[in-house]
Order: sequence, then structure tokens, then C-alpha cells
Amino acid sequence: MGRNSLDMAWQYCTIIDKKKNHLRCNFCGHEMHGITRFKEHIAQMGADVKTCTDSCPQELKQEMIEELVQHSLKREEKERRLREALQSRLMNVTPSPPPPPPPPPSPIS
Repeated sequence: MGRNSLDMAWQYCTIIDKKKNHLRCNFCGHEMHGITRFKEHIAQMGADVKTCTDSCPQELKQEMIEELVQHSLKREEKERRLREALQSRLMNVTPSPPPPPPPPPSPIS
């Protein structure tokens, strides 16, 4: 199984090459790379994703859609927290003091 074997999506695909995360859909035989791509395949959503055939149960399709939405929400929340932490750090940085004024010109004798 993959990195997160608790993910229920792994039971609906076959690992072809574990090193490259190459998977085959158990419903239609389509091959792809990555479990997220597989979920998009089952959910019939995502950019440039070949959708699974009608042999995929509708309940599973709905579960995958929900998982993808939850994953997206978690990712957005993480990005928001990181952005806020960075902004906070930038606000707390004390500006460097201005350079000292140049010395007065020496009197001409």
C-alpha cells in the first residue's frame, strides 16, 4: 500500500510500480500516477483527468468527491496559517537603524 494505507482509496486500485506511485484503477484498468490523481479519476473531477467508467459505484464517487473537498479545505487552512505566520514575523521585524549622518566637512585652512 501507499504512504497512508489507512486511506480507503487504496483498496480500489492496484500498485503497478511502488517507487513511482504508479497505480491501476480496479474498475476500468486506467493507469495513472498518485493516489490524489486516482481519487480525481474516481470522482470524475480535476484538470486533465480521464474519468472512470460507469462500473464505479456512485457511492464511491461521492466519497471521493468529499475526500477531495476535505483535502482541499485542509490545504487552504494550512496555507492561510502559514501566510499569517509569515505576515506576523514580517510585522515584528524591527527595522534597522538609519545610517549615521556623514561627518561635517572639515574647515579649509
